[in-house]
Amino acid sequence: MVRIVLFVCALGALIAAISIPFVLATLQRRTGLTFGGTGASRVIASDVGIGAAFVLRDDELGLCGKPDYLLSSGTSFGDRLVPLEVKPKRRSTRLYDSDRIQIGAYLLALKATADDRASKIGYVRYQTRTFEVELTWGLAQEIRSLVATLRRARLASVVHRDHHSPARCRACPVRQHCNEALP
Repeated sequence: MVRIVLFVCALGALIAAISIPFVLATLQRRTGLTFGGTGASRVIASDVGIGAAFVLRDDELGLCGKPDYLLSSGTSFGDRLVPLEVKPKRRSTRLYDSDRIQIGAYLLALKATADDRASKIGYVRYQTRTFEVELTWGLAQEIRSLVATLRRARLASVVHRDHHSPARCRACPVRQHCNEALP
């Protein structure tokens, strides 16, 4: 069993490592940023085994996280730090809300961590498409509201299911303890 888990982890890291050049080439085409060389974008941190991870923190919101990649991108305004999250198995033509929120949370935490160097743009890469997420006032408010809701839920003695999707229930990590699980 341990060998299988190690194999799956190694395979995931290999897929991520192989996808980096493609992701960077796509970002270069879509954004005009260059990757490699003087004044270009480069991977400065990674949570997928390519390099050292870098923890982004927003102590005010209590957020912390490590994006798959943290890029340093040369712009006319100087170097900016840009989070990149890779979802190699997703083939959707639209960005999932959960991924938009995740990269938005990274952008908020990056702003609190790196201030002047933080980009207002982050990227989510699916198997066939790269999505750009801008940290707008509305997205920041949505994330703050979600954080507040989660904090209130942690204090509640009972948190009820908020959906009617059997697939979500089957994938839920607390399904075995839930008395509202769907068949």
